[in-house]
Amino acid sequence: MRRSIASDHVRFDLRPYRALTPAQIEALDRAAQRYGEYLGLAARITLP
Repeated sequence: MRRSIASDHVRFDLRPYRALTPAQIEALDRAAQRYGEYLGLAARITLP
């Protein structure tokens, strides 16, 4: 995982070792949104 913070968003570039289930992706998205709220920024997740 790599985290990048810009002036208007925080982005998480994820490279999982295996395919993620939809539930796992949703959990990661919720966690990223909470982190973005903490920073006062929009959150984005990118997967290959």
